[in-house]
Order: sequence, then C-alpha cells, then structure tokens
Amino acid sequence: MKKLIKLLIGIAILSLFWTCGKKRQVKIEGKVYNPITQEGISGAELWLLKPGPITEYYGGYERVTTVYSDASGNFKVDVKSGSAEILRLGDMHGEYYKIGWYQNGEQLPSDLPVEKGKTMHADFYAVPYGELKLDINNINCSGPADTMWFRNKWLGYTGFESSYSTPRTGC
Repeated sequence: MKKLIKLLIGIAILSLFWTCGKKRQVKIEGKVYNPITQEGISGAELWLLKPGPITEYYGGYERVTTVYSDASGNFKVDVKSGSAEILRLGDMHGEYYKIGWYQNGEQLPSDLPVEKGKTMHADFYAVPYGELKLDINNINCSGPADTMWFRNKWLGYTGFESSYSTPRTGC
C-alpha cells in the first residue's frame, strides 16, 4: 500500500513538472516573405522580447533570443521563457518596407503577441523599396519656349512608366 502511495505521489510530481514546463515553452513557426511575388526573404532578424528596462532600440523590452529566416524565408522560434511577451521583426537592412504580421487571416500590429504552451504560426509581410528614375532631355533650344521631355520610370513591383512634356524657359 505504501509503495502505491509513493508511486502515485511520484507520478503527480512528474506531471506537475511536465505541465509547468510546457506552459513556459514558446514555439513560433512562420515565414517572412513578399506577398506580391510570394518569395521568401532570407536573413530577416526576429527578436523574442520580454519586459525590461526602457532602451532606445527595444523600448521597454529586453531580448530573449534572436533567430534569422533561412534562404526560403522560413523561421522557427523554440525556447523556454516564462517572461517572453512579443516577437518583433528586427533589422531588414533598409531594403524592405515592413507591412506587418499576419495570423489567422488578419493583420496584427508591428509586434506579434506570444502565446506560451502552444505552437503558433504567423507570417510577416514585407515588400522591397522601389526606385524612381528621372530622365530629362532638352529636345530643342529655341529660347524662351524650350520644350523639355520628362520621363518618369518607377521600377517597383508594378513596372510603372510614364512620360510627359512641359515647356521650360531658357536653354
């Protein structure tokens, strides 16, 4: 009888440790990608943050861990942290405009709230900055009524291109 009681107490203690440890586990899987082209963005830095002192870079948070997206844009966070609160996309080296997190079909604010004890899935959308080129040509030099051609070329994901002409004074 004493052995049975010891066994039951041992099982209860082990199950208590197992459930408490599971509630501290943070698992997040997802992808950082361009929603227009569906291409993954490699090397994106993601920070798992917990409350901490107010700093210039993190606000009122402290970094728990940092993960990077792989060549396909996929990332995985798997750590034990009872105090982790948010996942934030960090440095994108100035090449992308951050749109935001998407989870369960809806857009979230800039930070993804962490749910401990279960596996989460969320994607982060970002698009590359475009490039605007201006080509200005004076097509005749006839004095006060010169005509110049301005051609705009937007080299973003839309491939926008337009041109127009406007009179300018002088040569």
